[in-house]
Amino acid sequence: LPGLSERFIYSNDDFFINTPLEPEDFFLPRNNGYVGLYHFTAGNLPLPPKHAGMSKHAQAWMNNIELLGKMFPKHRASPKNYQAHVPVPMFKQRFAEIWENELLLPHLQRTARSKLRTSRDLYLMGFLMYYSVYGRGGQTGRKKTLYLQLRPGMSFKTAATQVVRKNPDMFCLNDSFSGNGKASFVVSVAMTRFLNLM
Repeated sequence: LPGLSERFIYSNDDFFINTPLEPEDFFLPRNNGYVGLYHFTAGNLPLPPKHAGMSKHAQAWMNNIELLGKMFPKHRASPKNYQAHVPVPMFKQRFAEIWENELLLPHLQRTARSKLRTSRDLYLMGFLMYYSVYGRGGQTGRKKTLYLQLRPGMSFKTAATQVVRKNPDMFCLNDSFSGNGKASFVVSVAMTRFLNLM
């Protein structure tokens, strides 16, 4: 991407920031450079063995775990919390580093060739978070996060109440209504009104 900074923030379109943030909430100066501050949700990643019933996304996470265990043996048994659905600090140099790694190269090439996610792919953003924590001094951030998955039949009031009550610094409203245009539109209008009141 022309003009992309060495340090940048990766964010999905369903992430929300609920409080003023500073660069230091994502990047910490250290040794004439910077390390990333990563925010994780509470739930651990699924543990082996993989099985065919897992979603492709879950299998990609499992592939991440297997490779991270080979690269960082002392962290093999460490609990790995799921990547938070919040803005994530990224470094261009990290992408260059992993493409130069002989162990990772075939996995990265296979993932890059996939038009749609397959059971053999990596989930690259999640992999890079742990690569940075285990190998480049990255640390766990301290900001309060919240993940809400809006499902069919879920009360909008319930979702809104959780956001107000927990008052997170950053939160995600994940829309599972993509297959139902009417439901998606109703939730979108209600959530927009709610966010405008915050």
